[in-house]
Amino acid sequence: MARGGRLRHGRALAVGLALLGGVVGALVARAAVAAGTGSCSGGPDTGPGGGVDAVCLHLGRVLGLRMGIAVGVTTVIVVLTVIGLSRMPASLQVTRDRSS
Repeated sequence: MARGGRLRHGRALAVGLALLGGVVGALVARAAVAAGTGSCSGGPDTGPGGGVDAVCLHLGRVLGLRMGIAVGVTTVIVVLTVIGLSRMPASLQVTRDRSS
């Protein structure tokens, strides 16, 4: 019975972490794209028609997406590290009790 509970808990943790990483990554990517592509339009050196630099927009989107993915993965790693560290004292106590 305990094994089934652990399995459900593990699946819930995995789903929760995937959602957390996805949401944090998406928010960071959106902010990075907005900040990175804001300077891609209509500067004094774009010529008489002004316009938007397509290469600059593409670069801003790609780099923003990469930053969002990196932050999402890092968020998951940090949360897993905190969960693992919080479980260490309990597992050490169980090990001491068994060895006594």
